[in-house]
Amino acid sequence: MKTNTGSHVFWGERDEGLIETTPVARENGVKILLKPHLWITRPGKGKWRTRIEMKTEEDWQAWFASYGAFILHYARLAETHGMEALCVGVELHATAVQREKEWR
Repeated sequence: MKTNTGSHVFWGERDEGLIETTPVARENGVKILLKPHLWITRPGKGKWRTRIEMKTEEDWQAWFASYGAFILHYARLAETHGMEALCVGVELHATAVQREKEWR
């Protein structure tokens, strides 16, 4: 699964980094909240993840299917490695307001 559209992904944003960092954090008394973000890169377009909007119902269905696969990947990672919490829908305000039913 591709989790970043850019060519540079920080070690701590890769699965391997998250997996290796989790026990180190735990050994130091830190509980883990896994908070996956969507990165949107549209220079000069003023786009931000808080304003994600689709033009058609089919586009919304495709978006939620894609986001579902994205977040389930991280949910499984969090569960497998005993992370205490998972944040869903980071900064996705417009989608939550416009498509509340799909989020529930």
